[in-house]
Amino acid sequence: MVTFTNHSNWVNDLAWSADGNKIVTGSKDHTAKVFDLTTNSRISTYNGHDGGVYSVTFDETGEHVLSACSKGKVMYWRTESGQTVKELADQSESIYHITALDSAEHFIFSGAMPGVEMIDLQSGKTGKEFPAKCNNLSLAVSNDSGRLLTGDSQGGLRMVDIESGELITEFTAVP
Repeated sequence: MVTFTNHSNWVNDLAWSADGNKIVTGSKDHTAKVFDLTTNSRISTYNGHDGGVYSVTFDETGEHVLSACSKGKVMYWRTESGQTVKELADQSESIYHITALDSAEHFIFSGAMPGVEMIDLQSGKTGKEFPAKCNNLSLAVSNDSGRLLTGDSQGGLRMVDIESGELITEFTAVP
């Protein structure tokens, strides 16, 4: 068993690299860290957030990470050095989840804002906005990258066609 004792607060999210050799963690301590599982060592620490890191994901190459925080920022940075490549979003509300689409040229994020947005990785601009309600706590993209599912803090689930942006269905999950 290996113990990584590098964060000073709770780990909010983590993700595997595509090759399965690395993990990235996002913490309430405002940092994201990349660990090499073949050597059981830390590769880098990203300090570019001014709030707790809620969501992390690798790009498809594993050379870069996207991380989203409680202060509404999505940052794109280098896995090996922890150096910022660019800021991709600066919202006024927390961002709870970020996920890559098919070729990782686009990423979708959700949070306490009233919609879900797609970011074009190259330009850093919002490509599409999808209808959703406030406090989108979770999001998932289908394996074929054709559908988006969001879940809000009131039990609302909405399925949207990513290409057209049209609502496919919605329902409420209640206890």
